[in-house]
Amino acid sequence: MFTPHTVNRSQQLLTLLTACLAALILPASLTGTSVAIPQINAELHPGLVELQRVVNACNLTFAAFMLIFGSLADILGRKRVFIFGTTLFAACSLTSVLANNILLLDVVRGLSGVGAAAMMTAGSALLAQAYTGEQLAKAFAIFGSAAGAGLAIDPSLSGFLVGLAGWHSVFGLHLVSRVVSCFVVGV
Repeated sequence: MFTPHTVNRSQQLLTLLTACLAALILPASLTGTSVAIPQINAELHPGLVELQRVVNACNLTFAAFMLIFGSLADILGRKRVFIFGTTLFAACSLTSVLANNILLLDVVRGLSGVGAAAMMTAGSALLAQAYTGEQLAKAFAIFGSAAGAGLAIDPSLSGFLVGLAGWHSVFGLHLVSRVVSCFVVGV
């Protein structure tokens, strides 16, 4: 068990912004990929199983690694695990943008789920470390709203991007959001 650290208001807001940007893009990673599936199928011509893995690999590894990264965040440090997850997720997004075969896309989508698990668990742990009491409840409400916004907005945004620039652009959106969040909040 940990006790919340005393942090100033600007540190609290940066922590909240960082966690919310992660919570916004992670559900979008799942829904946006689903929207891109028909075009991935048309371009890469995979079998049904390989095509399903584009979405399912990320979902499976995300669920499987959440508890592991929750524990690692307590052992190794929340910020360190968050940075690891962000870096892995961004690298996998870049590789997905460049992927030209289904096997590579399936593998990096599975790895992106690992990065997503690290980001989400460490991000929520960072919130719990930065806030207490009523402020913590408000921070988690905002965090949950960011995740909901990602689920609500991304299918339409991804459909627009797929129509405009192809399926690779969906993964480019994930990459851009991670890079922007790194520059904005310094993580």
